[in-house]
This record gives sequence, structure tokens and C-alpha cells, in this order.
Amino acid sequence: MINHFKLKPKKVVFQTFTITLCFSFTCLQRKREKKMVFFFNKRTETKHKDLPPKEDYDELVKLFKRCDVNNDGRLSWEEVKAGFRRLHSRFPVYRTHRAFQMADQNHDGYINVGDELDKLVTYVLECYPGTIKLRLI
Repeated sequence: MINHFKLKPKKVVFQTFTITLCFSFTCLQRKREKKMVFFFNKRTETKHKDLPPKEDYDELVKLFKRCDVNNDGRLSWEEVKAGFRRLHSRFPVYRTHRAFQMADQNHDGYINVGDELDKLVTYVLECYPGTIKLRLI
């Protein structure tokens, strides 16, 4: 059996680019396997995120409860968008759309303060990790 790894790679020069070619199929195959293993090893290394402070959670609950201007216990599209504007979001319409996708479980067009507000606040904490205090100034 021939040892393909002892072959010297050839350099091919095209105008301004220099490409190193390896003429051994097994050499290329092993390089590809190493990359795939490295890729999957990185994907399995998940770090647990720190839990957000309880103060940030409470501040956001108060913020969205204040946005309920008609006091019906439900947050409409405009009320949630106003909440994101108070958080100085760069894209309040997009954030509102995603918030309704995440939090509005019964798809009635409103986020119930009693049931679904928790999912809305969790979504906001994921969007702005660690910056809630600075955004509310």
C-alpha cells in the first residue's frame, strides 16, 4: 500500500492567487473528516446561559402591565409595540411580530397578562440579555 501522505503538494499559481493542491484522495478525505468531527464537536458543546436577574424580569412585567392602557388584562399589537418602543428597540414592529409568534398561544391577537405575559418577558430577555436596566433609563 502506498503512503499517500508523503506526496508533496503542488503549488499552482493563477494570476494573484496561489493554491496548494493535494493529489491524494485519502488526504482530502481525511481533512474533510477532521473538519466534520470538529464541526460536530463544537455543536455539542453548549454552554448554559446564566439566568437573567429577577429584577430585570420584574421590571419588564411592570413595563408591559403599564402598556396595557385600557386595563382589559390583554396586550394588543399597539400596546406591545409601545412597550418595545419604551425599550428603545431599533425594530419595534419586527420585535412585536416575533413576540406575538412566541407568546400568543391561542392566536386571538392579544397577549393575556395573566397567562402569556411570562412568554413575552422571556422573549424580551432573550433579545436584550443584560441590557434591560440601560434600556429603561
